[in-house]
Amino acid sequence: FAPPVSLWTQLDHFLILGAAGGMFHAADPRPRLAGAEPVQAALALDGARVVNLIIEASASGRSARRDPALFVLAMAASPGFADARTNQLALAALPLVARTGRQLCRFAEFV
Repeated sequence: FAPPVSLWTQLDHFLILGAAGGMFHAADPRPRLAGAEPVQAALALDGARVVNLIIEASASGRSARRDPALFVLAMAASPGFADARTNQLALAALPLVARTGRQLCRFAEFV
C-alpha cells in the first residue's frame, strides 16, 4: 500500500522518470500522452508553476534523460494543453531546457 501523492509530486515523478506512477521502464523510456494525465491536470491548474518545475528539473540534473522535461515542455507550449500565457512561458524556457540541437529536434517531435 502506498499513500496517495499530490498532483505536483506526480508531475515531479513524470519529469524525472517519464511516468507519473513513479516506476521507470527501461525497455521503452519514451514518455507518452497516455500516462500524462497528471501533467494535463497540472497545466490546467497552474501552467506557470509547471514551466518553472520543468526548468528546475532540467537544471538540477535529477533525470537521466531530457525527454520527459522536453515532452512536458512541448505540452506546455501546445495550445491544446495550456493557455496562451503558459504557451509563451514554455517557448521562452525552451533554450533553458533544450540545450543542444538534438534536444531541440526531440522537442519538435513531441510538439
